[in-house]
Amino acid sequence: MTKCRHCLRGMQPSDRAECPEPGCNHVFRGNGWDGIDAHWRAHHESIMPYEQFWATSCDIHRGGSGSIAWAKLNSCEQQLFSREMTLASRKHRLEHVSLEMDEDGEQALYRRLEKEEAKLQNEIQSLEDEIQSLRSQLAPVD
Repeated sequence: MTKCRHCLRGMQPSDRAECPEPGCNHVFRGNGWDGIDAHWRAHHESIMPYEQFWATSCDIHRGGSGSIAWAKLNSCEQQLFSREMTLASRKHRLEHVSLEMDEDGEQALYRRLEKEEAKLQNEIQSLEDEIQSLRSQLAPVD
């Protein structure tokens, strides 16, 4: 099954309904997701059909930070979800840094991107450690 596109990009749940496609940045101004179907069909249908996009959107991202799904999570679970979204976001950025490094031969840019890549890798490792610690706190005690 395809994963929620918001989760894949590492987008935090919020009260703003925002298109998850990279580079789109469309924020829906009406009532939550009003207009997402028309927007998706007009701009992103070539990526996947709207019905598939909506069916794969998780309950938390569909409802935002005020959703019932979000409210059902305890604070540790909310923190875990939030850190997992941050991790996904950093990994997404790291992929783009690597692509930029491959496409551009300029030395100054390359050095800057190498530094950013190292920083992202450190952040990713720290986030993975924090997520593992949070998961161990959520594990049932025998």
